[in-house]
Amino acid sequence: MGLPDEIQAEIQDYFHLTIELRDMQEEFRIFMSLISKSKRDKIENTIFEANLRSNTIVAKMLKKYGGENENLNSTMMNKMSKILKRS
Repeated sequence: MGLPDEIQAEIQDYFHLTIELRDMQEEFRIFMSLISKSKRDKIENTIFEANLRSNTIVAKMLKKYGGENENLNSTMMNKMSKILKRS
């Protein structure tokens, strides 16, 4: 190819990772299709909530308004999840 070995190795690693991620997504999609709607909803909510909590703006808002009160934080997360799912 004419590329340095290091660059070729990085490109190969990228393609291997991309294929692995695609396979994992497909396996997850199949898994989700095999379980009940209630379990699927629970999994989707858990993933969605984790993504929301990792958002710095949401994390600051939870800290400001919910503080250490996990019940309040969970309530706010549930409401945000429902609102964002509709859009």
